[in-house]
Amino acid sequence: MTANLPVFLEHVLCSFSGHAPDLDALRAAAPKLVVGVGRDSRALLPAVAAEQLAQRVGSATAEFPGGHVGLAEDPVAFGARLREVLLA
Repeated sequence: MTANLPVFLEHVLCSFSGHAPDLDALRAAAPKLVVGVGRDSRALLPAVAAEQLAQRVGSATAEFPGGHVGLAEDPVAFGARLREVLLA
């Protein structure tokens, strides 16, 4: 993993971390928009950013099982929660 860090930082992280979302478009879609947050990663930067984004555009947040990569950590529980959120 350490050997891949330069590639991750240069080609993966930078490609999305500097992105500024279109807040007006997200506000327009807010009634249909749900921002997901991993239960075990609430104190981490991605979860904090997700919460702030939801607040800024007036959308809901939904808590999902696991952390930042809950889908990989517990795909069955994640899938069940995703289905629940999508059907709500």
